[in-house]
Amino acid sequence: MSSEYQKEWRKKNPEKQKEYLKKYQENNPDKVKESRKKYYYSHQRQLIDGVKKWNREHSELRRKASLEWNKNNPEKVSLNKKAYRKRNPEKHREWMKNWLEKNKEHYIKKRKEYFQRPEVKKRYKEYMEKWHLTRRENLVGAPKPEICPVCGRSPVGGKRGKGRICVDHCHTTGKIRGWLCDDCNVALGRVDDRIDILKNLIKYLTKNL
Repeated sequence: MSSEYQKEWRKKNPEKQKEYLKKYQENNPDKVKESRKKYYYSHQRQLIDGVKKWNREHSELRRKASLEWNKNNPEKVSLNKKAYRKRNPEKHREWMKNWLEKNKEHYIKKRKEYFQRPEVKKRYKEYMEKWHLTRRENLVGAPKPEICPVCGRSPVGGKRGKGRICVDHCHTTGKIRGWLCDDCNVALGRVDDRIDILKNLIKYLTKNL
């Protein structure tokens, strides 16, 4: 079969040609791979120049396609960005620094809008509560108890100033003493942390019960 006849047959039967190529590729994956490798190496420069030329001529089309793909694949975009930042930390830091210098007002505006979102406010509040709790536990040297170690009562409501378990400290030295409920902490403050007044109160209560 002559090459001219083959060319004519392909033109007249494009669907059959596609079907034949598909079956051949499925049945001979190794041969196809090797053939493509040889073709690429023999036409490398030509292929690269062709791709560059096509990219230049279709820059707007590529930009639109890229934006569309990013819109439809947010998770993949996020993963790709994270992987790039991990591979190129210095480049990303430099890029971020330059971008912030050029877009300072825009960044501040967007940051304010971001922190006004209800879900972000909730997440930030939870994070700060957890951070402050960990910090207080580290200062006291013991985990926060469920009940007050002095009066044995559980906090009511769990809100500021309503029976919460808080960190007690000496107002004179600043030394952290431990965990107390709000009522016990306030009681100590009322007597200025004076043991003699507390002893007198005990005597008074014992005498007048």
